[in-house]
Amino acid sequence: MNMYLRLLGLIVRMGLEGSCLRPLDEACLHFRVGPTDIDLNGHMNNGRYLSFMDLGRLHFMGSIGVLVPALRRRWFPVMKGLSIEYHRGLRLGETFELKTQFFERQGRLVACARMQTLLRARGCSISPREVLGLLGPVPEAPRDRGESVRWTHPAEE
Repeated sequence: MNMYLRLLGLIVRMGLEGSCLRPLDEACLHFRVGPTDIDLNGHMNNGRYLSFMDLGRLHFMGSIGVLVPALRRRWFPVMKGLSIEYHRGLRLGETFELKTQFFERQGRLVACARMQTLLRARGCSISPREVLGLLGPVPEAPRDRGESVRWTHPAEE
């Protein structure tokens, strides 16, 4: 239920912000670890990272202006692949940032994940060039077809 409330808040936020980023910019969301996010070990559940990444992917697509046109074409984002490396656990009440972009950067991380997102429509895959074509000319091609997502602790930046 908690993630549905976060999704609702994200939809409202995207409606207020509109598309405000360029395709190669980094989208950033801020969250706090809640009671329903932690596991028996007292830190954020591994599966919850994936749920937050879903929110980050939707926010990123909305922020660069491709989410609504893609959905109108019945293109749906699905996770194609994932590799994640955890650097430390997030405890109850801790705040964190979720940053999503098309290419990977280095920094002091809580967790770093490479996630490949694929847009699908009726049994066929939509190329990244076709998706970015919804925005018009793009200044340079992304270095990677996957998104890079990272969580940072504000005190470590």
